[in-house]
Amino acid sequence: MSDDGKTRRQLLEELALLRDKVKELEGAAVTEPGAKIKNASKKRKGTAFKLDTAEAQASGEIEALVRLCLDKVPDGVCLTSSGGRILYVNAPAAHNLGYEVTELTGKFMGGLGPKATRGAWKMIWSEIKQKSSCFYETRHRRKDGSFVPVEVMASHIAFRGMEYGFFHSHNISGRKSIEHNLAAQKNFYEKIFETVNDGIWVTSPQDVITYANKGMTEIAGIPKSKIIGLNVLRDFPEATLSNFRPLYRQARETLQPLQYEVSVVTPSNRETWQAGWLMPQTLKGSFNGMLCTIQDVTIKKQEEELYRTLLKTMKAGISIVDMQGRILEVNDAFCAISGYGREELVRMGIGDIEAGIQPREIAASIRKIKKIGGEVFEARHRRKDGSLIDVEVNVAFVGTGEGRMVTLVRDITWRKRMENELRQSEAVARTLLQIPSTVMMLLDTQARFIEVNETMTKRFCRTREEMIGMCLWDILPPHVAKLRKGYFARALSTAEMVRWEDERQGMWNDNSFIPIANERGTIEQVIGFAIDITAGKKAEIHLAESEKRYRQIFETCAEGILAVDIESKRVKYANPAMCALLGYTLRGLQRKRLSDIHPESAMEEVNSQFAEIARGFTINAPAIACQHKDGSVIYADISGTKMVIDEHAYNVGFFTDITQRRAVEQKLQKSEELFRETFEHAPIGIAIFDKRGGVVNANSFIAGILGYAKDTLKAEGIDAYLHAEDKLMSIKALLASPEKLRRHAVHEKRYVARDGHTAYVKEYTQGIFTKADELLFLIVLIEDITGRMQAEILNINVIAKLKDVYKELHDFSAMLPAEQKFSRLVSIHDYNLSPMENRVASLIYNSYTNHKIASKLNISENTVKHHITSIFSKFKVGNRLEFLKIIREKRIVI
Repeated sequence: MSDDGKTRRQLLEELALLRDKVKELEGAAVTEPGAKIKNASKKRKGTAFKLDTAEAQASGEIEALVRLCLDKVPDGVCLTSSGGRILYVNAPAAHNLGYEVTELTGKFMGGLGPKATRGAWKMIWSEIKQKSSCFYETRHRRKDGSFVPVEVMASHIAFRGMEYGFFHSHNISGRKSIEHNLAAQKNFYEKIFETVNDGIWVTSPQDVITYANKGMTEIAGIPKSKIIGLNVLRDFPEATLSNFRPLYRQARETLQPLQYEVSVVTPSNRETWQAGWLMPQTLKGSFNGMLCTIQDVTIKKQEEELYRTLLKTMKAGISIVDMQGRILEVNDAFCAISGYGREELVRMGIGDIEAGIQPREIAASIRKIKKIGGEVFEARHRRKDGSLIDVEVNVAFVGTGEGRMVTLVRDITWRKRMENELRQSEAVARTLLQIPSTVMMLLDTQARFIEVNETMTKRFCRTREEMIGMCLWDILPPHVAKLRKGYFARALSTAEMVRWEDERQGMWNDNSFIPIANERGTIEQVIGFAIDITAGKKAEIHLAESEKRYRQIFETCAEGILAVDIESKRVKYANPAMCALLGYTLRGLQRKRLSDIHPESAMEEVNSQFAEIARGFTINAPAIACQHKDGSVIYADISGTKMVIDEHAYNVGFFTDITQRRAVEQKLQKSEELFRETFEHAPIGIAIFDKRGGVVNANSFIAGILGYAKDTLKAEGIDAYLHAEDKLMSIKALLASPEKLRRHAVHEKRYVARDGHTAYVKEYTQGIFTKADELLFLIVLIEDITGRMQAEILNINVIAKLKDVYKELHDFSAMLPAEQKFSRLVSIHDYNLSPMENRVASLIYNSYTNHKIASKLNISENTVKHHITSIFSKFKVGNRLEFLKIIREKRIVI
C-alpha cells in the first residue's frame, strides 16, 4: 500500500475514534439544566451543524446547490492539477470509464487517453493554457481497456495563484453510430471532490483548554501538548483571537449554542477560514465550560469561488428552473445559446424560449420530471432574434418538496442538419455497393440478402431480384457455408468486424463481415465483402518461397510500407505493395529521397509530418499526394511511426491507396448534387415533414402553388395555410395516426394561397419508418388540381340546375291529366333518398368505388356501405349492376 493510502486509512480510523470521543463528551457534559446543549447536539450531523445566521445559511445553501448541480449534470466533469493529476471526478465520469470515484481520484489524467505518456499531457496542457479554453474530440480508455469516444471542453483556470485544468466531457457514442466512418473520440468526465478534517476541544469554567483531538492540532498547526492548558481568551496570538474571542464570549454569556464562521490566523501563522459550533455546558444554570467543534473551511471557501468560475466557463448552457417553469439562474453559455442577457432570462419562463409548447404541456412535463427524477429530450428553442435552433435538453430534479430543476442545454442544430443530409443521401450511398471487382452484400441477422451489387449477381449467375430475400447459406456449397456461418456468428456475438482469407477453385478472396448496430447498440444488419486478391496472394506465396529470410512482415503486408532514414531522408526499405503503388522496383526506390516520391505542392505538409514522426509521435495523415514513376499523382492515407531497424532509427510509413476511393467520393458528390437539383426542379411539389409536422424541406413547385417562399413554409408549416374546412386532413392530423401512414394514401385538399385564391391539390402521402418501427419522416407529393376542380365545380352547378329544371317538369307533369302527362319522366326524388344518399347514388353512377366515395365525402367505408344498402333497398335492387340498369332504363336524372 502506498504512503498516501496508509495516511488515508489512519485518518479514517482516527475519525472513527474522534466521533466516539465526541459522543462520550456530549453524554458526560449534558445535564438537565443544560438540555439546550443536548438538543443542539441532536441536530448535529457528523461534525457539521445547521447554520443559524442568514449569511451562513445562504453560503451553505449556495455551496450545496452548486455541488448538487454539478453532481446532477449527466455529463462528466473533473478538475486536474497542472501536472495532470486528477483532483476530483464525478460519479457519471467514473461510471462511464468503469472505475469507482476513489480509483480515479489521484490518477494521472494522461493514463486515460490513447497516448498514455507525460509528453502527450504536456502538449494538451500547453494548448489549454495558451488558448484558455479549447474544444476537441478524443477517446478515453476504460478500465477494461476498451475506448469510449467523447467530446471534451477543456478550460484553464487560475485561482488564488494555482493553476487547474477543468474538463467537461460528453459521451458521443450515439452520434458516432450515425457517423459510421468517423474516428472515435475521447471523453473526460470530471468534478471537484474535497474532504475536510474536523477538530474538537473542551474548556473548563475558567476558559482553559482541557482536551483537544488530533484534528484540532492539525488545524492549529501546533502539538496537542502545547494546546492543553492554554487560556482560550488570552494565551493565543491576537491575530488568532481577534475575530474568535467576541463569539466565544457571546456563547458563554447567553449560554446558547452558537454557530460561527470566521477568518482566523492559526498559531502556526496560517491564514484560514474556520467554522463550527460553540456549545456552552452548564451546571446548575451556570457556565461550566465550552465544547467547541472546528472545521477548516478554507478549501470550501475557495471551492465556492471555484464552482462559480466553473459554471461561468462551461460551454454547455446550464439553467436552474423552479417547479412553475420560471428561470432562476443561468450561466454565460446559456445566454450565448439563447441570445438573451441574464437579466432578461431570469424574468422569463420555459414557455418563452421553447417553441411550440403549451402551458399545460409544460406543467405535465414538470410533474413527470419530478416523479422520475430527470429526462433527456430534444426540443426547439426560439432565440431572441426569432430564429429557431435544435437543442438537446438534460433535465434533473434536485432537492425535496418543491425543489428545483437543473437543465443542461446543448445546441445540436448542426447534428440535426447532418442527420437530415444523411437520410436524404441514402439513395446516393447505395451506389457505393456497385464497386466493380468486389463482391458486396447487405444481410440481415438471419443472413438473408437485403442488397447485393452487380459483381455478386454475376458471380452467382442470378439477378438481383432473385437474390433479395434469399439466405446466403442456400447459394454456397455446404462445406463453404459451414465455415461462413462460424464467421457470421462471431461477428454477431462480438459486434466487431471478422475478416479472413480463403481459396476456392484457384481464386483467393479477402472476406469480411462487418456488423451494423442501431442507436441502442443492437445488431440489425451485416455488410459482407469478398475482394479478389488472387494476384496478390500468388505474389505473396511466390515471395514467401523465394525470400523466407527477408523481413516477412514488410513483404506480406497488403499496404505499402516505406522506411526512410531520418537524417538523409533517403528510402531504405520498401515492400512490394509500396513498389507497385509508386511504379518502382525495390532497387529503384532505394535510390530515391523523400522529395522524389511526393509532388512539390505536398512537400510542406510531408516535411511537417515527417518531423513529428521523428520526434516520436505517431501520425495519421489522410489523402497525401504521392508521385508515381510515370509522373501521375496518386493519393494515400499514411500512418507513420518511428522504428529502430538494424540499430538505426527510421521513419516508417504505411501507405493505403485511396485514389479510387477519392474518385468514387467525387462521383458521389456529383450524384448528390444531381439529386438535389432533381428534387428542386421536379414538375410536382415535394415536401418532407418531420414527425411533429415541421417542414424539413420543400421544393420550389410547392412554393409556387402557395405563393410563399420556402423559408416561410419551413418556419410556419404548411398547415398554417390549409383551408378552414379541411383542417381534419392537416399534416399534423395525419401524423397523429402513424399506423395509417404505412400505406400509400391520397387526399384532395384546399389551401389558401398568398394572393387569396383557393388552391386545390391532390396529396400523395407515405410514411418512412425506421427498423425499430418508429416514424422517421413523412414524404408528401403535391399535385396542383385547381383547374380540374374548378371545372368540376362548374359541371356540378350545371347538373344541379338541370336537376332543378327536371324536378319542376316532373312536378308539373304530376298536375296534368293522365292523358297529358309526360311519358317516362321519372325523378330521383320519387325514391325518397336523403341528401347524403343522393350524393352516394351520384358517385355510384359515376363508377366510384366504396373507398373513393369514403375519401370524397370524408366518411368511413362502413358508413358508405350503410348508405348503399339503404339506396338498393329503396330501388328494390340487389347490386350495382341492377341499380345502374334501372337508372338507364327509366332515364332517371341523378
